[in-house]
Amino acid sequence: MSNNYKQSRYDKCLYMKTIGNQNCYILIYVDDLIIASNSSTEINNIASKIGSNFEMKCLGDIKQFLGMEIEQNHDGDFLLSQRNYIDKIVEDCGLINGKLSRFPLDTGYEKLTSDKLMDNNKIYQKIIGQLLYLSTNTRPDITASVSILSQRMSKPRDIDLTEVKRVVRYLKGTRQYRLRLSSNALEQNLIMYTDANWAENKIDRKSNSGYIIMLNGGTITWACRKQACVSLSSTEAEYIALSEGCQELKWIKGSCKEINIGIKQPTNIFVDNQS
Repeated sequence: MSNNYKQSRYDKCLYMKTIGNQNCYILIYVDDLIIASNSSTEINNIASKIGSNFEMKCLGDIKQFLGMEIEQNHDGDFLLSQRNYIDKIVEDCGLINGKLSRFPLDTGYEKLTSDKLMDNNKIYQKIIGQLLYLSTNTRPDITASVSILSQRMSKPRDIDLTEVKRVVRYLKGTRQYRLRLSSNALEQNLIMYTDANWAENKIDRKSNSGYIIMLNGGTITWACRKQACVSLSSTEAEYIALSEGCQELKWIKGSCKEINIGIKQPTNIFVDNQS
């Protein structure tokens, strides 16, 4: 890219430029762009240069991006949500008048036994696809539930559809939840939590890994996925989850350094396992 912008090593959709104490970043996703800088002059300059080469519409301060609703409060914190998207999922599932759920998944779900398969798995696959997009963008609280339920995509049972709809009923009652991103913390520190369940899958006895990484008290990345191998103990399952989390953490620390977010303290990693 011209105008002295360089491409990020860690995210090929991110371009950046630093001159003195002025930083400017351009994030590109297909034909949507975010331009961010501590200099309004630089924002106007780069918008003008892009507009002179491409047909472009400038929408002002960011309010929407890739289906996410973005608000900024009086403290300068950004609040991310997908309330309109949740409303669409609720409507598609026919749950506008449905009861709310306090939890996204029955804690005994993986112990339920039933061989009755759904006649058509297209409805199940559609809802899972919608929930995956939601869980990876703004709702870490449903990530584990959606990851577990998505493992039934090819041959879902009636009880699986019931649990998928439970996630939707949970979202209906928590649609006002927003993900907070801030730079107002006293210290710019990273914290990571990792966890794993051991051999919960009754079919292949593989465990699930989960991790969540926070910066300045705000959640910035998270994941839950089935492990690739069979763990022989809960400790081994925890080590695998820790390894997966540390790979993501290394990428996050490199990204933070590249965009001039100073991480001065060692990263605290919390693992729920006595062994």
